[in-house]
Amino acid sequence: MIPRLSKPSALLELPPVLAKVYSRLRRTIDVPDPFSFSLGEQIGTVTEKQLADPVEVAAFTMRKLQLLSLIAQKEVLTTSDIVAGLCIEIVRSLNQLEGYCGPEAVADIRAARRDLKICAATVTTMHESGGVVELK
Repeated sequence: MIPRLSKPSALLELPPVLAKVYSRLRRTIDVPDPFSFSLGEQIGTVTEKQLADPVEVAAFTMRKLQLLSLIAQKEVLTTSDIVAGLCIEIVRSLNQLEGYCGPEAVADIRAARRDLKICAATVTTMHESGGVVELK
């Protein structure tokens, strides 16, 4: 059985930071609502250009921000590896998007990255053995 621990404050306090960077990305990168993309017929149909398009990167990042905000809620059960992995993915995407943003957006992105890194480190070190723990 996987051990269950309470969610750390580093995770519980993320939603306002995530909401701020989400709104900033929407305005700065001009992601349309709704946003859609094509999956294509097979796995090799996506191009490098599509994967580097700031609108697509921002849209996927915004979806990940929504997901992390959801699992940061106290009543939602998750695991430490999901939280850490998602935080790291978002940090990488924000690194890529920073070059497309003005100074105010960059400040919000950097604040979010800092908090995401703290959260990832916190949930990773919540257990001694390096195993997965459930967070509630």
